[in-house]
Amino acid sequence: MTTRLLILIACVGCGSGGEPSTPDSGSNPPPPDMAPPPDDPPAVCSPADPSSCAGETICIGTTCEPAFNRIYTFGQISITVAAKNQGGGDWDPLGGQPDPQVAVKLNGTQVLATGHKDNVFTAAFTESTDQQIVGGSKLELDMSDDDGIGDDHIFGCTHDPITADDLRQAVIQCDGSGTEAGSQIVIHINVKG
Repeated sequence: MTTRLLILIACVGCGSGGEPSTPDSGSNPPPPDMAPPPDDPPAVCSPADPSSCAGETICIGTTCEPAFNRIYTFGQISITVAAKNQGGGDWDPLGGQPDPQVAVKLNGTQVLATGHKDNVFTAAFTESTDQQIVGGSKLELDMSDDDGIGDDHIFGCTHDPITADDLRQAVIQCDGSGTEAGSQIVIHINVKG
């Protein structure tokens, strides 16, 4: 009885010729969790139709590619300032108009500051910067009235997180509410290259 048991143990795992067996072309495929990922061709998209890509992708050329860990140009900022400040008064002494400027922060770091425009309620800025956007990035926009000494806050917003859909649309718009109603900031975020 002892002899048979040893023979049985000694043969476990033996294939023909005494070498470990390996699957051949006729054997079962590996389980799904061990199979290599499918080689799906990249989705084709149209740059004119942001919705032609989905999920965490954007259209680059005519191919849907990952939206994050890419360089984007932040620029083409336009603003509107409410007719009155948050207290219901004029922006500058003696009824003067505001002198708006915008600061842009990405993940807590200021990446862009525009110059100011004198005595206007609407303005467009030409300043831009190239920055990498990673998944979960936070965008902060802040508009202030440049008074030379101590700027007055006009309006600010936080967009957290920046989504792939935001990047497909290539624009983020913030609208003021409450005492900041009537103020707006629009920034374009375009993939570089």
